[in-house]
Amino acid sequence: MGIRMQSQITIHGSRVHEVGFRLNLLQYAKKLRFFNFEAFNDIKENEELVIIYVEGDEAKINLLIHDIQTNKPKLATVHNITVQPYTGHILPLATFSQDLQMEQMAKSVPILAEMRDLQKDTISMQKEMLGMQRETIGLQKETLGLQKETLGLQKETIGLQNVTIGLQKETLGLQKETLGLQKETLGLQKETLGLQKETLGLQKETIGLQNVTIGLQKETLALHKESITMHKESLKKQDDTIAEIHGLRDDFRSSVNDRLTKIEESLHTIKVALEQAKILG
Repeated sequence: MGIRMQSQITIHGSRVHEVGFRLNLLQYAKKLRFFNFEAFNDIKENEELVIIYVEGDEAKINLLIHDIQTNKPKLATVHNITVQPYTGHILPLATFSQDLQMEQMAKSVPILAEMRDLQKDTISMQKEMLGMQRETIGLQKETLGLQKETLGLQKETIGLQNVTIGLQKETLGLQKETLGLQKETLGLQKETLGLQKETLGLQKETIGLQNVTIGLQKETLALHKESITMHKESLKKQDDTIAEIHGLRDDFRSSVNDRLTKIEESLHTIKVALEQAKILG
């Protein structure tokens, strides 16, 4: 066995408390099988200290110092480690282990209480979120109902649009028919104009004949009477032609009026149908 000794090992640093240093030291002490060992935290001149009292072989104490230097906790900030002899009483390692466990348990009580409060807050928030989810589900159901109602209205609108398209097609047919009548009327007007031009030509020709007749009146009264007769017949033909033109115009006017009346009735029927479909009015 080596030389037994008692030492005070002091760990100096800006952060050596609450980083698991003493738990690590307890594991080192158990590994090196120290019988008497204790460690506690202290503060001196704003510097954190971990003070260790240990009794054992010099070689084991050196191994402990080496472990402290090389295997310190990740969050620890160590400035210096000092070693000096110690002559006071040192608690057994088992007593230090129990004290450290009790201290750690005492530290865990507020943490556990805080965790309990956090759990209560979490449960409260979960209940609130559950209420919000239920409200959201209600809103989603209401939205779904509105969407279904909208879909029904859209289908109804499509039906009305189909009816409107049918009426528009019917109106288009009437417009095409009206256009055909207008074209037919235009043809009649052109034909009438041709007849008027032909009549004018005949009138000019008649005037020429009248001039010839006047010249021949001096030669023969009989021819003059015959010319007068021809002239009267010509005038009668003109009257007949004019009467026939008036008759055609009256027939055309009556036909157009009938067509326009039918179109107005069709448009009135379309308007009534649209008003009933809530498109107009």
